[in-house]
Amino acid sequence: MGAIFEGWMMNADSIRRRLEKIARATAPAQSVDATGFWVGDQAGERRALDDLRTGRRDWLGACRSSQQGLKALDEGELEMAEIYVWQATDFLLGALWSRMEPSDIEFLSKSAQRRGRKSETDDRNRALAAAVDEQLQKGLTGKAARNAALQQHPALASAFFGLSDDAIRKAADRGAKAR
Repeated sequence: MGAIFEGWMMNADSIRRRLEKIARATAPAQSVDATGFWVGDQAGERRALDDLRTGRRDWLGACRSSQQGLKALDEGELEMAEIYVWQATDFLLGALWSRMEPSDIEFLSKSAQRRGRKSETDDRNRALAAAVDEQLQKGLTGKAARNAALQQHPALASAFFGLSDDAIRKAADRGAKAR
């Protein structure tokens, strides 16, 4: 097995750090009931499937693999400890992925915006804030002032078409702060 990993082996310190980190993070998993179920036990089967779907079993697997890896490392079995590191990491990823929604990670598919760059909506928000101020001076308040401002300015109405009132309110607030 050493030939497969030759050149790719991690050193004992990095293995220990990673295993200890996973073991600390997953320590509460020891309270997960790892029992199975017998055929015909519908409640037990549902519970076991819920544990699989929610990532609890993977979380427990990460905990146990990290503990086994630390034990192997203490016994001088560096190759086995490295295998346990990768196994614990895979279990950990499985548990985390089972809990993620696509919206939780969509920010990872876009680059960070350039700092200091002028927002494309700053001018639009400032114009909305000015239009809302006009309506506030006429005595309208809140949503009525925002709606009247959009009715009076068709260009603004088209720029904010389809946005919720909350989004329009936030844009007006940002525009007022930017002035």
